[in-house]
Amino acid sequence: MKNRVSAVILAGGQSCRFDYDDKGLLEWQGMALVQHVISRLEPQTDQLIINSNQNLDAYRGFGYEICSDQQDGFQGPLAGIQAALPLAEYEWVLVSPCDTPLLPNNLVERLLTVLLDQDADIAYPVCDGRQHYLPVLLKASLLPSINQYLAGEQRSMKGWYRHENCIAVPFSTSPEVFSNFNNREDLLS
Repeated sequence: MKNRVSAVILAGGQSCRFDYDDKGLLEWQGMALVQHVISRLEPQTDQLIINSNQNLDAYRGFGYEICSDQQDGFQGPLAGIQAALPLAEYEWVLVSPCDTPLLPNNLVERLLTVLLDQDADIAYPVCDGRQHYLPVLLKASLLPSINQYLAGEQRSMKGWYRHENCIAVPFSTSPEVFSNFNNREDLLS
């Protein structure tokens, strides 16, 4: 039987490098960045949740469940994951930022295959010698661990991974597939 997977798209950041314009809603090649990520993840997953802390009506317009961080002050990706995991219907959850529009079409399959083979709880890609801590495939049951980590006023994905059973999964693809958009110039490509 196929393992079913929920997906969470993180669109809850401040977008300070974009003059506080909501990065997920900015257009690239005729579509909002978040729509590109949706189009990559929807065929690979069974449920899609968008985490956002602003412009909630705009994100609702994409037709998926929306959640906002439980903590104030834009606390980072783990806060978005913390907010979304209670909504996940499945054991496995793929989490991706809203600004990675070129994700591979085999992302979930590759991460899940290696994760199950290695009996790990978290799998993230490594490509061309660089570790990408997001996107990540993880067990929904890790929510208590995230809660504890955030309660200690820690925010780092990499730091949290050190406490968990993680595996870096090699991808032999162009490194651009895991690139995220960090400034307005990236939108011109």
